[in-house]
Parts: sequence; C-alpha cells; structure tokens
Amino acid sequence: MVLRLRLIYDGFRRAVWNMALDEALLSSCVERGEAALRIYGFSPSAVTLGRFRPLSDVDLDYASRIGVEVVRRPTGGGTVFHDEAGEVTYSLVAPEDWVGPPLEAYRRICGGIVAAAEALGVEAVYKAPNDVLARGGKFSGSAQLRRGGCVLQHGTFMYATRLGLARRLLRKWGRVTTLEAAAGRRIGFYAAAAALVEGITGSLGAEAFRDGFRLEEIEAAGRIVERYFRDGFSIVPGKPV
Repeated sequence: MVLRLRLIYDGFRRAVWNMALDEALLSSCVERGEAALRIYGFSPSAVTLGRFRPLSDVDLDYASRIGVEVVRRPTGGGTVFHDEAGEVTYSLVAPEDWVGPPLEAYRRICGGIVAAAEALGVEAVYKAPNDVLARGGKFSGSAQLRRGGCVLQHGTFMYATRLGLARRLLRKWGRVTTLEAAAGRRIGFYAAAAALVEGITGSLGAEAFRDGFRLEEIEAAGRIVERYFRDGFSIVPGKPV
C-alpha cells in the first residue's frame, strides 16, 4: 500500500506559528491517520531550541537587537538558526507504522534529504542519527516528536544560510556548510524546496498530493500558540511583520 501524503507548501511564517502548525498536523495524524509533508520558511529569521536545550545556547540580547525570534520547539534536538534568506524547513507527520522506530525514521527521511542535495549537484552523506553532511559540514539536522502512534519529524535544509550571523547568535556551533557553498553556485529557495519534496517523497515511496490546512488545524494551531506563550516557549518575540 502506497503512503498518501498531503503536500503543503506553506510559505513564510513567524516562529511560534511554524511550531504550532507542525504540532497541529501531528494532532491531525493522530486523529485521522493522515500523513503530511509541509514545506515552509521563517520570517523574520528565528532560532529554535530543542525542548530541553538551555537558553544559554543563544545570545538573547543580540537576537532581540536584530529582530531574530527565539522559540522553543516541541521536539528534542539541538539549537538551530533558521535564516529567512537561506533555509527551507520541512516537517513530516506520518503514522509510526509507515516510517518505523526513531532511528529507522531518521534514516529513511534523511535519505530523502541526501537525494535532494544530490539532485542539486551536491554530494551528501547521512550521519546517524539525524544529520546530513556535505564536504564534512552539516547542512541539515532533524528532530522528532512521537504521540498517539504518529511521528513528527522536522528539520533544516540550509541552501544559503548566513553562517556568520548564525555564529553570532548561537554559542555552540559545530562544523557547518550550505548547499550553495558546497555546490559553488546559487541555488535559491524554490529550487531547494522542489528538490526536498522529490527527495523525501521518493525515499518514502509516497504519493504526494497538493493540499492546504483545514480550518480545524488553523484553529488548533491558534490554541497551541496561546499555550506556547503561556508556557514560555516564545522567548524573544522579534519584530512585527
């Protein structure tokens, strides 16, 4: 049986809404058993912290001064800079039966990210459990949340992230790169997004169809945003957009 996958091209949103919509899609999966792949960006740029990461990972004063939002994710993992000028973000929700236990799901979905990079002319390798590298530098990392028999995995696809800005914002920084640096040419958001969709759907053997959010998902996301503010998940609100 082929996995039917809702494909949602969602554009750019503020950080709290991006995290809330991912969580709302996870709830839809739990309630209906539906899988979805969402492609989106952050505007303004943002830093997301894994659920258990300390605030000391980020220079909060600098983030506030330059209008970079800082939020906590519902998933685990590390601390990530999402550059509105250089990153595509993906989220995938699916029944656990379709993607497998945590390490298998990482391997399968990250295999799609490897394929996406290679379609853009960049040789890439999967580094367990949740990273993808090019020329020894990380350009994609992912994190998971499991609930009610479904999994949410979301992650980065850094095609032209401003690494100097990221180093100013994040106090812990490993060896990273971008797809444009590895390819030696311009790539751009839409080319990166298209490659990512083809790579992930191909890796999962899924059949994707274009879709949008349901009204109840938007309403659920609104309630989740309220919870994020109440629970302190929104740390630096950024500038109005």
